[in-house]
Amino acid sequence: MKIKVLIIGHIEEPLQPAGLKQIAEQVLTAQGIDPDCELSLVITDQETIQKLKRDNLREYVPADVLAFPFVPRIKPSGSANVPWSLGKVVVSYPQAVAQS
Repeated sequence: MKIKVLIIGHIEEPLQPAGLKQIAEQVLTAQGIDPDCELSLVITDQETIQKLKRDNLREYVPADVLAFPFVPRIKPSGSANVPWSLGKVVVSYPQAVAQS
């Protein structure tokens, strides 16, 4: 699995990308996801996730997680050496902490 972790925006606590990557791998494995895949995980602040939601979904209510799946959902034939992109998951770190 190829998991790219990005931390953007104003996050006050230091986060460990390696630990976040490991958690994402464990979740995907537990869900039976093909290990020949890639995923982008973005951890951000509330302001950034609200802007993404407003710009992409035209919604103005608070968000904790946004998912931008890659289409098509079936790995193209003839792409055996290319990881299957699952898409991007964006998490509002302050909202996740408040809900935990």
